[in-house]
Amino acid sequence: MKCVVAMNPCPCGYHNSKTHECTCSPYEIQRYLSKISHPLLDRIDIHLEVPEVNYKEISSERSGESSEAIRNRVKYIRELQKDRFKDESFKYNSEIPENKLKRYCPLDKNSEKILELAFKKYGMSARTYNKILKIARTIADMDGCENIKEDHILESIQYRTMDKKFWGN
Repeated sequence: MKCVVAMNPCPCGYHNSKTHECTCSPYEIQRYLSKISHPLLDRIDIHLEVPEVNYKEISSERSGESSEAIRNRVKYIRELQKDRFKDESFKYNSEIPENKLKRYCPLDKNSEKILELAFKKYGMSARTYNKILKIARTIADMDGCENIKEDHILESIQYRTMDKKFWGN
């Protein structure tokens, strides 16, 4: 099952806001964030902060990438993964079992060192380590790379921002 969850950065909702003053104490913020247990957060593949949007940005005429272009890119990547795993019992990077990660997510020495440093610094679990590899595999696919590179590992680690917030690492 896949799902999307959202939460405010603090009880009042304005921590790190550029336009509103947060009325929460550091203790209240930490207490609020600690309501999500580590085991639950560990099961969420990607978590990151989304900055607030100001009026000028939201009302501008500038348009981003079209939904159709994004949809086509996602379809292409999903087909690429289905083809890669055609002889397996799974179809997508997110489904790679732990015993197949080394085969499908090999790392060069520099990427391995980066992941080792992050693992130690942030006190990652085995589940988080595995998720980072799977996400890096997808980022490499989107980048058109057969192998996972340092940049893919670094970007994947960035998608675990809440790990750092919740446990002060």
